[in-house]
Amino acid sequence: MTVLCQDILHLGSLKKAELIGGANGLNRVVRWIHVIDIPDVAKWVHEGDIVATTCINLNSEIINWEEYIEQLNNEKLAGLIINIGPYIPSVPEIVKKMADEMNFPIFTLPWEVKLADVTREVSKILVKDQLANDSISDFDSFLQYIASESKTLTGKSIENSHTKKVHQVVVFKIVNWLLGAASHIGSKEVDLGYAKLLLQRIIQDIAVQQRPPLSAKLMLGEDDVIAIITHVVSSEIDLFVNNIVDKIGKSGIEMQVGVGCNYADMKELCKSYDQAEFSLKCAVVLKNSKNVFNYKKLGILKLVFDGRDYQELEEYYQDTLSQLVEYDRNFESNLVESVRVFLEENSNGIKAAKKLYVHRNTLRYRIQRAEEILGLNFANGEDRLSVQAALLIGKVMEL
Repeated sequence: MTVLCQDILHLGSLKKAELIGGANGLNRVVRWIHVIDIPDVAKWVHEGDIVATTCINLNSEIINWEEYIEQLNNEKLAGLIINIGPYIPSVPEIVKKMADEMNFPIFTLPWEVKLADVTREVSKILVKDQLANDSISDFDSFLQYIASESKTLTGKSIENSHTKKVHQVVVFKIVNWLLGAASHIGSKEVDLGYAKLLLQRIIQDIAVQQRPPLSAKLMLGEDDVIAIITHVVSSEIDLFVNNIVDKIGKSGIEMQVGVGCNYADMKELCKSYDQAEFSLKCAVVLKNSKNVFNYKKLGILKLVFDGRDYQELEEYYQDTLSQLVEYDRNFESNLVESVRVFLEENSNGIKAAKKLYVHRNTLRYRIQRAEEILGLNFANGEDRLSVQAALLIGKVMEL
């Protein structure tokens, strides 16, 4: 169901709320709630938000109430909650008049009611409602839902389209959602829910704003948002993803993005989804400034892992490195990590020693000991490649 302004009046924290104007706007849809005590609201809100305020910085000496209410209405907010108390003992009549004229709901709340309780309760029902609407247990069910909703993701028949469109899956995984903007809610569960809803909104907004516009069908996962993107030009997806990463980063959300390949046939979307998920697994190996991992750009990782028997890969890892791993376990040494860094630095002992914070003679001893245990010579190209492949497998498979 959709949460309306009139629905939140039934919440326990708002039992003492009084509607003072804008009754004809009670059917406005509520998307989120914020406590904001500054006059310049526009940059902090989105359409459908409710603003709650104590008016600590909104006294009549510094604010033009007509401009303030007009600003809120122009931003298409759902309503305004004013906490009556020491900072605003009563609401000016002009506010009530404008609320009625604009059909913009304005509520008052006694000072003894804590706005923290209001935001917590409203946030919880909004998150619960949104997750209920968007909850689909798995990607296969999501595809079935998309197929039943329309013939194509754009709502038009592919056969009737003069432009060839392709579809691909992008997975936006949230890795840090402790948002400063939402910290007052006091619930990690709600913070994550808010992060997903904010990410969903940003994805939809940027998809529409991009030229030409993209179609984005979204599914909310446990800690991610899965998007099926329909577009024309392959390069569009890079701009689309980068714009989302840049915007969401300003909101305090840290995420990683996995991008699958694009396909003209929607039947291939499961393959695109697997590619996007695999790309995210490779995040432990690959590093980049935007945390965007495109399957097409995975290089040797695709060669090693794509379509492989993971049991076979694990056996290769064990056959190659088990003796070294066992030695580290028995003697509490650090030979595996030393070898990894040494090979990453192209066998440059000085750089590797610096990276490991050890003397280069110490590193030289470790490398020699590792070669003895493994029966290999890291100066030999084949030996070096076999160990690097094993280390790569271990890191991606978390062995």
